[in-house]
Amino acid sequence: MKVNLGAHGQLQGLGVHWELWMLAQGGMKPIEALQAATIQGAAYLGMDQEIGSLKAGKLADLIVLDKNPLENIQNSNSLVYTMANGRLYDSNTMNQSGMRQRTGRSFTGSRAVTARISPGTKSHIVFKDPDAGALSST
Repeated sequence: MKVNLGAHGQLQGLGVHWELWMLAQGGMKPIEALQAATIQGAAYLGMDQEIGSLKAGKLADLIVLDKNPLENIQNSNSLVYTMANGRLYDSNTMNQSGMRQRTGRSFTGSRAVTARISPGTKSHIVFKDPDAGALSST
């Protein structure tokens, strides 16, 4: 039986983390909880060829974490960067980083956006390695 993650509108963004943590608290391994939050929901919708994992040509929103959620599922809340619609943002300020730096605007709602993943991407989880000062993947 496959389980899908679904935050029930308690609080956009943070509710997803709470639901993810509860799946792990209920006995799922961190990798199983992360799969419930990503590829299994996409498969349920019949969209797993387009979304749900990182692969060249797929659409995805992604986050870069400071800590590895496979070591502790609550590390899912250690956001450093958010990529949306092909643009990289500082997760704390939502200021755009990279080629076109911009100051973030305040917003009250959420909206779906997509980002294309570069060819050759093989990782499913990306986190910032504080010891190496660089991005690592698992």
